[in-house]
Amino acid sequence: MYRQLATLVQGGLLDVVEEHKVRGAVERVYALPDSGAALDAAALAAATPKNHERYFTAFVSSLLSEFTRYLSRETIDFAADGVGYHQLVMHLTDAELARFAADLSALIGPLLSSEPGNGRTARLLATVLLPVGQPEPLAPHRRPRRPQRVRLR
Repeated sequence: MYRQLATLVQGGLLDVVEEHKVRGAVERVYALPDSGAALDAAALAAATPKNHERYFTAFVSSLLSEFTRYLSRETIDFAADGVGYHQLVMHLTDAELARFAADLSALIGPLLSSEPGNGRTARLLATVLLPVGQPEPLAPHRRPRRPQRVRLR
């Protein structure tokens, strides 16, 4: 696991945000870079399913770390702080999905150039978009075997 974390740090997908010495070892806290982490199209295409699993695990772990950090504040107020989490299912054609992505990008894009200061608070927006539904059927050679009947006396 340490090698994978080191690879993610070297690739700019994770930052070390805290280090603590614990009995001679160094404990590190990782987070996504402030600018976010994104793989280019070539890297995404070349990644194996196992690579994607590791990347997604790092993404979710970073999100959980930020949320835990928020919950450890002296006072928390979801409404006043603008905190929320939602999971929605949308039924979209490929064209509707493309339009949604373009509209979301147009909405968020100008906000990304806002500089710190002037009463602004850094806010994390994390997105995950993936098809949901039934898993594809197993290939005939991978079908689970029917349980054998055992007669008990």
